[in-house]
Amino acid sequence: MKGERWKEELQDRARIPDLRLKSAAEISEHQSLFVAIPGFNKIGDLPVGVHPVTLGECLERFGQGNERRPRVSATLVEICRLANGTGKLDRVILFGSYVTTKTEPRDIDIILVMKDDFDVEKCDASTQLLFDHSRADLQFGASVFLDSPGNVIVG
Repeated sequence: MKGERWKEELQDRARIPDLRLKSAAEISEHQSLFVAIPGFNKIGDLPVGVHPVTLGECLERFGQGNERRPRVSATLVEICRLANGTGKLDRVILFGSYVTTKTEPRDIDIILVMKDDFDVEKCDASTQLLFDHSRADLQFGASVFLDSPGNVIVG
């Protein structure tokens, strides 16, 4: 995907309206630390805090650079599309090399926080593999973790 169109194409393919993502050093003690995506620190990481963004904002900030980032971004979009398709996605937490200045992120490191009544057995086969860490790594090249809102600790 060349030029700036790739971001729009990824969002169109995902059909996820304004999905809210949280990124990087995600857990914060104070709600007052919520800000737009800040600059990177001296070692190329985001500062500690919660950085809520839309999928589009995430792709804009982290999906550009070299040939690798758009491919990894396409994986992120597909994961979000599948998780959102369950109707039980509460939030997404990104961490790892994708949300840093590394030019060649290896993969997507992602926590899918699903609503408490989520039941993986009710998902179709292609979506079920998303929630099996080893199979998701093989299929998507992503480290996918599953959690529920009751288990997410902020602080």
